[in-house]
Amino acid sequence: MHLNDHSLRQIDDAYRRSLEPEALCALSLRLLADLKEARNRLHPGPENSSRPPSSRVPWERTSGGQVSDEDPEGGEPRPELADVAKVQPTEV
Repeated sequence: MHLNDHSLRQIDDAYRRSLEPEALCALSLRLLADLKEARNRLHPGPENSSRPPSSRVPWERTSGGQVSDEDPEGGEPRPELADVAKVQPTEV
């Protein structure tokens, strides 16, 4: 993890507004890395843990043994990162 609990408690709206755009971008990257790591810990699977690929449940597998990119709940394809609207600093 890049940010400890104390650092996270210090980040509030006033602090965010005080940051220069470059510092805000760097903070966003650290927060994103921490979020990805936390989600990997929360949902361990064969691709991010020591579990073998055969431990996937059948409905997560495709014919080639890869995980499907359909949303398991709705059957809709997951949006690619490029398709997600980019948030402007003024919108945060």
